[in-house]
Amino acid sequence: MPLLVATILAANAFLSCRAEASDAFLSLPDQTVTLTESEDSHTIDLGRLRAGCNYEVKVKYLNSRSRAFLPTRAHVSCNCIVGSFADKGVDPGSYGELLLRIRTKTVAGNLGQQAVIESESGSVMKLEVRGSAIHGLEFSKSEIRVPSLKQGDIFDAALQPQFDDVDLDSVVIEPLHGNLSLSSFEIRNGSAHLKLKVERKPSTSFLSESFKLKYKSKDRESLNEESIELFAVSNEPSIKPTFVRLSGAHETDLGLVFTGDIMCLNFPDSFGFNTGDHFDLVLEKKNITLQATVKSSKKLSSVVKCQFEVAIPREVISETSTGEWLKLKVRFNGNDLGWFRCVVENVQ
Repeated sequence: MPLLVATILAANAFLSCRAEASDAFLSLPDQTVTLTESEDSHTIDLGRLRAGCNYEVKVKYLNSRSRAFLPTRAHVSCNCIVGSFADKGVDPGSYGELLLRIRTKTVAGNLGQQAVIESESGSVMKLEVRGSAIHGLEFSKSEIRVPSLKQGDIFDAALQPQFDDVDLDSVVIEPLHGNLSLSSFEIRNGSAHLKLKVERKPSTSFLSESFKLKYKSKDRESLNEESIELFAVSNEPSIKPTFVRLSGAHETDLGLVFTGDIMCLNFPDSFGFNTGDHFDLVLEKKNITLQATVKSSKKLSSVVKCQFEVAIPREVISETSTGEWLKLKVRFNGNDLGWFRCVVENVQ
């Protein structure tokens, strides 16, 4: 009997499950949904999945509608999950089956997208696929706070097993070639503890590092290879923005008024942008100083996000292309926050 194949869904990650069986599919418990005339969305909860593994789940659906349901095609958001179904109609009161195959090689974190499967009669089946693709080992804290990130600083991090079959004694971390090096590594209290040394001070108050590691699963010879991210943030007070952007211009008598965004880490409590505040933007291109006005400001933990407006003369913009980087300086309350390369978007 021929099969109709349709792409169904996914989210975001990395790696391979088992080197010797990377194309094998592990079966998940069957799930059942009921198709009603209201065409409400049905949740397919896959639970915790090991990132990098392949899975399949059989979805049985009861057709309680007044007409037969013959699947013909699916509308989806990406190709991490593929669905297949038999080329035959499911009469009212009867069950049909849909097989979902999930590849998590490019998926990490939470799954949560929709698929709409059309039938020959025009009715649809709506599915929302949920679950979590989790690495076998993950950092116990996704964001590590450190006193500073100066060259030579050493700080601690811990890798925590997320599944019972992780053999910690077999963990191997590949050499790092970024801002960090591995100073020491030991297994203690059911976790892998690392001491990391800052080899190069980052240009901002945070750094991210990709760790490639290998380990075996208990009672198996299977080899797991994973790549996970560590995010370290310095507690040193700083008022230097880490991100500046200009976009969405509209015409006025003063020139083009841009909406801008600034993101800063570790602002001191005594310093911050308030709605209505003004600050200077110095454009290197024409050596002119422009006044920006804060439209909104929000502080979440150590991160400050500010949105502002600034008018830039038309003659400056006429020489600037969308996507071009401008060099500008931010000056606020007498504080010179330094020079930054700022991307300009949506120039008309």
